[in-house]
Amino acid sequence: MPFVAPFFLFMAFLSVESFFPDQHYALYPIKTIMVAAILAWYWSALPPLTPSAPMLSVWVGVAGAVLWIGLDPLLVRYDLPLIGRDPFQLYPTVYAWLLFGFRLAGIALVVPVMEELFWRGFLMRWLIKEDFTSVPPGT
Repeated sequence: MPFVAPFFLFMAFLSVESFFPDQHYALYPIKTIMVAAILAWYWSALPPLTPSAPMLSVWVGVAGAVLWIGLDPLLVRYDLPLIGRDPFQLYPTVYAWLLFGFRLAGIALVVPVMEELFWRGFLMRWLIKEDFTSVPPGT
């Protein structure tokens, strides 16, 4: 459960958000808090998550975020209004900054941990051996 529960909760939120396409910014703080809470709940049951190259990890994460955000304008369909994508057009400024803060915390702290636990901590090791806990992390 510690490896898969945060991921499946996140995916459940994604499926619910599809029913409220104009409210994804408003739902993101709830999703971030709940997934962070389930990560915290299971944290003691996880193996140590010490990166082998912490500074490299930070710089790769920053580069990924810059590319992700920098390439986003290329994916926008300019024939569609941007409302729904920009929280500053949807909400008062103070609330928009709060939503932006949750979004940043989610994409920088919660989602990377959740994804690594699922993809590398569980699935890749499970594909090697059904008793994935017997496979050392990083294999």
